Amino acid sequence: MMLGRRNSVEESLIAIEKCKEAGFKLINIDMMYMLPNQTVDSWIHDLKLAVEQAPDQITCYPLLVPHYTLFYRLIRDGKVPEQPSIREFKRMYYAAVQTLKENGILRLDITRSVGGARSIRLWSLRWSGHY
Repeated sequence: MMLGRRNSVEESLIAIEKCKEAGFKLINIDMMYMLPNQTVDSWIHDLKLAVEQAPDQITCYPLLVPHYTLFYRLIRDGKVPEQPSIREFKRMYYAAVQTLKENGILRLDITRSVGGARSIRLWSLRWSGHY
């Protein structure tokens, strides 16, 4: 709940399953890294859990904490643990690239990855304005 998210991992997994049952044509899972107290191992575990859900797309992005935000002040004042180091940031990024690649997920750019030919086609249609 540190980031103000209202749902748990379990609730997210249920929501993904309900989206599949409802026939959604494109399912994306957003994944964040560089969270306070997050480790490379916990990040890889979370990525593998996301891959197991067989989404069409996984978006990975780091938590950015600009100096003018409340979250920055909470970290500065010791009320929230600090983020992992820049070294860990790099390790998490490359762990994401490697973990997704090992599981057949194609990297589109620095944040977006897709799995399977169907999702690549859907992604292309979506961004070309035909979806």
